[in-house]
Amino acid sequence: MSQPSEFTSFVEVARSYCATIESAATVDLDLSTTRRQLAELLATGLNLPIVDPTDDNSPSVAHERWTVVFRSLQRALGDRDFYATTFDPYEDDAEISTGSLADDLADIWRDLREGLDALVVGSSWQDAAWEWRFGLDTHWGKHAVEALRALHGT
Repeated sequence: MSQPSEFTSFVEVARSYCATIESAATVDLDLSTTRRQLAELLATGLNLPIVDPTDDNSPSVAHERWTVVFRSLQRALGDRDFYATTFDPYEDDAEISTGSLADDLADIWRDLREGLDALVVGSSWQDAAWEWRFGLDTHWGKHAVEALRALHGT
């Protein structure tokens, strides 16, 4: 089965996002571009095909590699890193806590980078699509929503 256009569209947006985040160590982070990319990731991610995984041996991003990206984002964001949030928007007396935009962006980067790296080493598109779709529902999607909300206020 060939890669559906919804998958190739997501790959294109994921590559663009990862390139933006990886360049934060050397180039000023353009927050309006990052905001647009997050919205595109959510939109194209929701269109990813629903498939079953064929293999669970996807490469993972080492914590040290994530830390380098996270720290470069912290430096790039400066005083825009931390924002107020609530973790349960439906709780009447939800406690306000602090979120980190650098952590959000770095976690999204890691989840997307793992899928992109898996494709480079020959993993099937179905495995990457399954991981990205699963992460959208359980991890990186939540970070993207929080980051979008924070960036929308800048």
